[in-house]
Amino acid sequence: MLSLLLIPATFITVAYFYQSNGMSDKKKITTFFEIAKICVQHKGELQYPIFIKEIKDDISMNYVYKLPLGVPSQLIQKLAEVLEEGLYKPVKISFHQRELHIRVFSQQIPEMWNWSKDLLKEHTW
Repeated sequence: MLSLLLIPATFITVAYFYQSNGMSDKKKITTFFEIAKICVQHKGELQYPIFIKEIKDDISMNYVYKLPLGVPSQLIQKLAEVLEEGLYKPVKISFHQRELHIRVFSQQIPEMWNWSKDLLKEHTW
């Protein structure tokens, strides 16, 4: 239980020191995995999530990682909150099979916005 409380403190400390370093979000996420020990030990070797690809769209960057078998779900559930504080950006986390998708938004997500017909586009939902 104590180890779960140490994870947010660790992420905040790392984020503070790397804030002015100019690291990319991808490198920061990898650093967070290592420092918070989001890994499993298999045959005496630590296995961390493996970066697969990044997908950029108009409002965000989606980082896709392959999770090793046995990563505790409690660690992953806390990850979104901690990454938001560490990256200073909104973050959403989702799972697809054994893939972890970390979507980092470039700016704050508005809770409400003004609707207009300009928002409607053909062949979209």
